[in-house]
Amino acid sequence: MYAWVGKGASAAERKNAMSTATAFAVKAGLPPTAPVKIVKEGTEPPLFKQASLFLFSYKGTIGMTPCFVSQLARLSQRHYPAIARAAVCDSTTRLLSHDDPGVRARSCNLLGNMCRHSGYFYEHIARHGILDALIARCEDSDKTVRSFF
Repeated sequence: MYAWVGKGASAAERKNAMSTATAFAVKAGLPPTAPVKIVKEGTEPPLFKQASLFLFSYKGTIGMTPCFVSQLARLSQRHYPAIARAAVCDSTTRLLSHDDPGVRARSCNLLGNMCRHSGYFYEHIARHGILDALIARCEDSDKTVRSFF
């Protein structure tokens, strides 16, 4: 699991990055010994960028990273530029059509939080054709996915 530390992080946030990530992993159902790598903004390795939306847990499920990115977006729009640089929208359409309804639901939640504070991502959403995939989720067979509307 990656713990990303943005340039705007406070000294306390930087100091507590590892313990915060470990607590998040445990809350997500991972063991407290799950490996965590601290990644500072501007030093993201290629694997981090490739995996920006696809973190596989020990149970083989996808979707913890959309939860994490969603929480960043929900907290503050100051995270929006970093989320945009991580190219989150590139994979979101695919995630909205994923076989796992949990992944689809978390993707809907992610998009809602990305639009929570401003229209910063509207152009990204339009450019990647995400809106059509999101509208299709209104008729999703899973009620958890539909609950985001």
